[in-house]
Amino acid sequence: MSTNIIPLSEVVSVEVSLTPTGLPSYNVNNMILITSDPFLSNPNGDLIRNYSDSITVGSDFGTNTETCQQSEAVFAQQNNILAGGGVLYIAPFLTGETLAQAIARCRTYAYFNGIISTNYGDPSTFVALAASVQALGNGCIALPTASVADLSGALLNVQLASLNKGRGLYYGSSALDARLFAASYMSFALSTNYNGSNTTITMNLKQLQGIGPDPTLTSAIRSLCKTAGVDCYGYFGGSYPGCISNGNNKYMDEITNEIWLAMTLQVESFDALAEVGTKIPQTDAGISILKSVDRLVMTQAVANGYIAPGQWPSSYTFGNQSDFLSNILQYGFYIYAAPIAQQLASIKAGRVSPTIQIAALQAGAVHSVPIIVNIMP
Repeated sequence: MSTNIIPLSEVVSVEVSLTPTGLPSYNVNNMILITSDPFLSNPNGDLIRNYSDSITVGSDFGTNTETCQQSEAVFAQQNNILAGGGVLYIAPFLTGETLAQAIARCRTYAYFNGIISTNYGDPSTFVALAASVQALGNGCIALPTASVADLSGALLNVQLASLNKGRGLYYGSSALDARLFAASYMSFALSTNYNGSNTTITMNLKQLQGIGPDPTLTSAIRSLCKTAGVDCYGYFGGSYPGCISNGNNKYMDEITNEIWLAMTLQVESFDALAEVGTKIPQTDAGISILKSVDRLVMTQAVANGYIAPGQWPSSYTFGNQSDFLSNILQYGFYIYAAPIAQQLASIKAGRVSPTIQIAALQAGAVHSVPIIVNIMP
């Protein structure tokens, strides 16, 4: 006797949908080298290539080129961009192209944070060049020089214009040595693995592989570097070579850390909107979802050492002042969004969330130590 099987779908129907995949994280450890050297062979008409070692660069450009020398300086550092998962992009200049134009062009092909070059143009263009990079919001360019005059001229003007994405670097023995110093410096500075614990760095006192102390560095030149916010490389105590980090144009780690934080918050917030299977409701509960994403990012900023708990040093606060101060003291950051009920109808109609405000306290870094010794007879 046969049995008529009734399908379960008449009682329970199930549909399975895959969650959309959002953007991957931007890698702030990526660098680009804009070069005057052409590819030795370019049958595909490549405008840009990426590299994880200098041997391949030598094959593509020639081992005697400055491009290969700079790539060797990049990958010789311990640590270097590879430690944070970065790569080195290399793009030859197009005919008649300025460095600012080349950077803008390459941004359409790849994301990179650090920028170095074999040809920076005349130092008189440094302010305009730094301004073009500053406008990108998420990049920084080395501005190396071997000229003392630039310390009180072009690079001081960059600092006076508050163009802190233009990183002045001085190495006085030759222009080529200054550019190799820049390649080494930028690779080390962009070596942070931001997903780790206590991984953020300062460039002060860091030793660079393949770079000897600048033989031209004097106390007068160091003073000019300090005023202009330019980093240099010298001897400490007569035997310890290392970077001298000056903060008048902000410190290098402040710039790289800020870029990482801004880009990570942007990507994670985008993915929160893109990956939800239905929607994030325009309610206080929905905004809490967005705030929780920001909270995860800020918690990682504490873990990697960029942000730290402490006393808020300003009278400026927002949201609930008591919550603000206690969160900064306990966690190192505070996140606030006004209730949906307070949002203007015209803004709400555009499906825009209330502004999410974040306050955070930088952990900073110790660069010098004063010591007082009192001895009793």
